Amino acid sequence: MPSAYEESINTQLLNKKESNTKVAVIAETNSFFIQSSSNEVFKINIYSADGKLVKQINAKANELIELPAQARNGLYLIHVYQANNKQPIVGKIILSKN
Repeated sequence: MPSAYEESINTQLLNKKESNTKVAVIAETNSFFIQSSSNEVFKINIYSADGKLVKQINAKANELIELPAQARNGLYLIHVYQANNKQPIVGKIILSKN
């Protein structure tokens, strides 16, 4: 039986170096949100472990983003793009549905 940690997903805090804006990918069971002190809209790409684009959306900080219902267990990479930075902030989600 997976631990609560494995089921709930990793949280990764990442800092943008050019400004002091902190951005975090906060994960839940099959969803996540971007935590930020900024009110900007983020471009978000979600990739499966094999590199396929699963979902692409624009979202504000603290807006809940769900993985597609057909998403399978495994690793997903979250690329978060800020308006003034071409390099993504990368987080990860490990999905483990029962």
